[in-house]
Amino acid sequence: YNVLYVNSPGGTNYVGYYGSGYSTLAAWQTANGGAYDQNSSDADPLFANPSAGDFTPQNPNINDIGGYVGVKFDINGALRDTLSPDPGAIEFTPPQDDAGVVAITSPTGPVPGTYNVVVDIKNYGAVNLNSANVYVRVEGTNAATLGPVTWSNGPLAPGATDTGFVVGSLTFNAGVDTIYAWTALPNGNADANNSNDTAVVIIEFCSPLAGSYTINQNAPASSTNFTSFNAAVNKMISCGISGPVTFSVTVGSGPYTEQVSIPYIQGAGPSNTILFRGNGETLQFANKINDYPIITLDGAKHVTFNDLRIVELDSTYGWGILLTNQADSNSIINCTIDM
Repeated sequence: YNVLYVNSPGGTNYVGYYGSGYSTLAAWQTANGGAYDQNSSDADPLFANPSAGDFTPQNPNINDIGGYVGVKFDINGALRDTLSPDPGAIEFTPPQDDAGVVAITSPTGPVPGTYNVVVDIKNYGAVNLNSANVYVRVEGTNAATLGPVTWSNGPLAPGATDTGFVVGSLTFNAGVDTIYAWTALPNGNADANNSNDTAVVIIEFCSPLAGSYTINQNAPASSTNFTSFNAAVNKMISCGISGPVTFSVTVGSGPYTEQVSIPYIQGAGPSNTILFRGNGETLQFANKINDYPIITLDGAKHVTFNDLRIVELDSTYGWGILLTNQADSNSIINCTIDM
């Protein structure tokens, strides 16, 4: 009768280990002939306010699912239910009326324009959700607000999510914006837990790159000059490309000490290629164990490095260029790789 919720944003998540790691509860329940956690759950406990140290669960889906083992009081001294206690250290009663925005699914960027602001709304409460007010606030280049807008797509069962609710439309010009969306007054009542009300996204709206640019760390950054390889790559990641792109490293501006990873770039293709013209300049880095490549083409396509000197500064570890995750149609031409 455990709650085994693992949702790390990085690394490898394992619920349990028996000979090897098991990444989901369903898989773990098959280990050793089904010997483990047959009555457990992998639901998010929805702690009330972890940043303030309040780890009281709020999720009605894990309420009263435990088994009584003779422990009469919880960690706070509250009397436990002897028939169907709550799992974990805290006996709790889920809030009746509790809603929140769990995702902002539009806009996604990067191209400037007028977009619907679309959100997903979840019922965190213990009763059906029939209505809520929805608000949006944009901070940054395109400051704006929406709401209150009434959501009334219920009844939404406890723990369920309504997707694709359109709050309204806003115009986003080039720039960086932080978009907040949240709910209030679920079922016309005060929200029992404001910590789960709000979703946030940060989006850079920008026009796709096309044409010729420079990489010159000795000159100010501008719309046509990038002060590092990573600055150029990050701009492509944010904005994509709409035509062939050439980054020419200014002669005499190196060396550049950095590690560069290029994923698939939106818009790249046989006609929309990406060229890094090194002009004999140096890209260097001191790699460490388990972090070997100076350049990683991580699913990148149609990328060319020409006339670039790639230097490993550590005598023990280092790879010049790693192609991984189905990176293809890439070219390394006239480059020197010094390990």
